[in-house]
Amino acid sequence: MARQASGGSGRSVLSAVCGLLAIVLLPVSLVGFWASVMLTRTDVFVDELRPVVTKPQVQEALTDGVVQGVLGAVQLQPAIEKALEAPIRTQAAALVASPQVTAAWTTGIRALHTQFIAVMEGRADTKLDDQGRVSVRLTIPVPALTSTLEQAGVPDAGSIAPVVTIPLVRATDLQKAQAAYRIADAWGP
Repeated sequence: MARQASGGSGRSVLSAVCGLLAIVLLPVSLVGFWASVMLTRTDVFVDELRPVVTKPQVQEALTDGVVQGVLGAVQLQPAIEKALEAPIRTQAAALVASPQVTAAWTTGIRALHTQFIAVMEGRADTKLDDQGRVSVRLTIPVPALTSTLEQAGVPDAGSIAPVVTIPLVRATDLQKAQAAYRIADAWGP
């Protein structure tokens, strides 16, 4: 009889350990599944990040980038640039909330993810910004600013389309990202 009781308690302990292991591994597997889908499927990545462009912090950063890009593209005296900054900022803020910028954002993150996969698979190099970071580069046409710039005497104001750079990850972290990508790709959904 003692032998049977001992076997039953051993199974109970083993069952408890397996249950605990399942509880611990469930969140890990969910995160792994999410990472696998997000890291390896461009359409899912784009669908997930498309709404980010509507966040106030992102729109503010894009507005700053447009203002810096426009003022960097024109050759005006500092006093004129300073006077133009406020109206350009107002128009840029309206612009970054427009469907055109949403489309540019979607195109940019799709290109970024395609490049990301190529880099993670070792098929391509990535371009880095001046601080050694992998970045998204968005070209944002600014037709709404054309009249303001033309009034300030900017030649070819209609052809200005600033490139806004949004840093994502330091190049030194790419090896960790490549390892995570290989694991996520191997697991699959």
